[in-house]
Amino acid sequence: MFVLVLSSLALSCRHKPRTGSVHDAAFEGDLRTVTALVESDPDLVFKKDKDGNTPLHLSSQAGYKEVSAFLLAGRADVNARNKDGNTPLLIAAAMGHKDVAELLIANKAEMEAKDKNGETPLHRAAYDGHKDIAELLLANKADVNIKDNTGWTPLGCAAQEGHKEVAEFLVAHKARVNLRDRVGATPLHYATVKGKRDLVEFLLANKAEIGAKDQDGRTPLHYAAAAEYKDVVELLLAAKADIHARDKDGDTPLHDAASKGQKEVAEVLIAHKAAVNARNHEGYTPLYYAAEGGQKDVAEVLLAHKADANAVDRNGISPLHWTAMNDHADVMEVLLANKARINAKEKDGLTSLHFAAGLGYKDVTLLLLAHKADVDSTDNDGETPLNLAMAKDHKEIVEILRQHGGHE
Repeated sequence: MFVLVLSSLALSCRHKPRTGSVHDAAFEGDLRTVTALVESDPDLVFKKDKDGNTPLHLSSQAGYKEVSAFLLAGRADVNARNKDGNTPLLIAAAMGHKDVAELLIANKAEMEAKDKNGETPLHRAAYDGHKDIAELLLANKADVNIKDNTGWTPLGCAAQEGHKEVAEFLVAHKARVNLRDRVGATPLHYATVKGKRDLVEFLLANKAEIGAKDQDGRTPLHYAAAAEYKDVVELLLAAKADIHARDKDGDTPLHDAASKGQKEVAEVLIAHKAAVNARNHEGYTPLYYAAEGGQKDVAEVLLAHKADANAVDRNGISPLHWTAMNDHADVMEVLLANKARINAKEKDGLTSLHFAAGLGYKDVTLLLLAHKADVDSTDNDGETPLNLAMAKDHKEIVEILRQHGGHE
């Protein structure tokens, strides 16, 4: 999905061509030098630099209409491609040079020319928010619903970048709102993660499928929940988005909010009756994700709304185990304050102290011991936390455990 970002940056960040004075002159808009060089050697209009750019590519990129017109009059190939498959029109569209684009089209530039990523001039114009270029291209019969190699349409590009005016124009010209890309996502999916409430509202008003699922089963609400824009989440919920929708892993939007540390979004979802203890296919609750990711604020919100601090997954692992495995002492404190069982064992008999000691995490080891964790608890193989610390040569942890009465 980020192909267009990279291609646009590649175009906008190239400061000066490096090969051949005719290329330099074209890029700098030096018509006098270009004229003199081409008159002395007409074939220079076809010459390519190391990136495969002709002088026309570079004058189009820099927006010099007069230079471009001179090169075209000298039989420059209007549809020449550089190494990335870009034609001069693709470049002019990305850069927003309408007058140059008009000139190229008048000289029979291919409207549906695709670069190596399958992007057309209309994709470029939509992605970079150039409504005037989009208008020009559609007036010349560009395909409004054409897809690139990732399945993105121009509308998908506009939605991804939050360009509402471009999106409105494309929809007014029969862009299909619910076309899916290669991963099954629609423009609405992408609009939600940009935080553009007005664009999301516009797409919904034009019959965007609020419950559309991508190939991973994620709805626009899943996408929005993972982002930081609670107003978009509220808008989707007001439009009857399914707060209990599950993706292919069984995750709900609240799972996604917890995973990404979106406290305010989690609060909104819970206020709308999201299931705080919903389990995915592995048995993970939203609190698991908060514990695993060290999301203290989200963990506090979940626990305040009766999240089960002692829920276990299919392997018997609890949120407290996750904090020990990931060295999240602050979340561990919150869990312990909410009566997480400190000596709970997973399927192999390992306690949180086993994990902390075996991984060499000093802070969580000390915290567990301060809360009276069983220093000599044994796993299914008879190993104590001290055994595991010794096996991994965590000398400081070994000393701490011995000071607290630990045995092999």
